[in-house]
Amino acid sequence: MDSATLLQEFEDLAERMSIRIRYGKLDGGGGLCRYRDEYHIVINKRLDIDGRIEVMGRVFARFPLDDVFLIPAIREAIDQYKESASESLSDDLETSADSGENP
Repeated sequence: MDSATLLQEFEDLAERMSIRIRYGKLDGGGGLCRYRDEYHIVINKRLDIDGRIEVMGRVFARFPLDDVFLIPAIREAIDQYKESASESLSDDLETSADSGENP
């Protein structure tokens, strides 16, 4: 599967999960944010397609996707970032628990 198609599949997955994608000029690559109980993926629009795929892979690695249908190429891209994302999510959950926030 070519990179453009893989990016489109990630964008379709975000839509199915009601996650909005925003492209803009950023200092970094981008990532996940939550605003008013809605998730948003913010991506630096200056990134090439592979960079955008990397951001999407890191973001979706943070979500439980066992019950979500994913084509094999998407699952592989997400699995590349699964371990580092789970460590990051554990840190986020500990910080939220300490501050009394809900993740």
